[in-house]
Amino acid sequence: MDISIASSAMLVDLNINSWTANVTDRGISDEINDTKNTKARAAKVTKNLFAGTSLLSDINKFDARIRLWHQSQTLPWADRGARLLASSGFFEYKQMLSYYEAQRGDMVQRFYDQYDDLVKEAENVLGDMWIASDYPDKSQILHNFNFRYSFLPVPTSGDFRVDVGNEAMEELKKQFDEEVESRIRNGVEDIYGRLRDSLVHMSTKLEEDTAPGPDGKPKKKRIHDSMITNARDLCDVLKHLNLTQDPKLEAARRRFNMVVNSVDTEDLKQSEEVRSKVKSEIDDILSQFNI
Repeated sequence: MDISIASSAMLVDLNINSWTANVTDRGISDEINDTKNTKARAAKVTKNLFAGTSLLSDINKFDARIRLWHQSQTLPWADRGARLLASSGFFEYKQMLSYYEAQRGDMVQRFYDQYDDLVKEAENVLGDMWIASDYPDKSQILHNFNFRYSFLPVPTSGDFRVDVGNEAMEELKKQFDEEVESRIRNGVEDIYGRLRDSLVHMSTKLEEDTAPGPDGKPKKKRIHDSMITNARDLCDVLKHLNLTQDPKLEAARRRFNMVVNSVDTEDLKQSEEVRSKVKSEIDDILSQFNI
């Protein structure tokens, strides 16, 4: 393995556990199956224990947002669990992670503080579907909301400390290095995939308006601010994630970064000339770098 990867990156393992409070109502499910004469108990009714409030669903949505952000800032490493984080991006990552952790902690605390009242409110909302035993004791609630992370060094073949003989040790090291190289290649492919998807998305959005609308005139494509902001964010992230110092990737990133920072959404919305110019530049990046 290229030792520079071990010195320029680390592994981060982020685990977020939450409680959806969605449970199967076996009684209602059985009623429906009996009424409809289903075979093999085909119907299953799932109920939301806190349908009368958004406090819990907001936590779950926030968790999903954190996971997406975490994936955007890191590269795949293991099939599950730890992902690769560039050392140069550590402080920004840790600062944002701490912010998310604090925000989530506040949300969980609000839910916990109101738990008893929410259970009573749920009884009114769910009616006959409310079952007291569905709701755990308040003392157990916080155990359903874990937020854990750890930072670990990227292992190298020199980390082996087993007594298997020189020949076997060399074979183990060889297999290890090959596996790590494979993971690094997957990481590079992931980066190129992100860049390609963003370029293609923008190119498609900037195509000429040809499809007719209800009035028979060309229908304008919607251009959202997120198209530009997401592209800028990607360029910032890729600056750190290019761990192999791939010159082609960096050149393409720089070109893309110049394009998206030289234009704003309103210009794209108002001017066909600007849209055409930016699309041409985007297409040129795709073609020139064969992304």
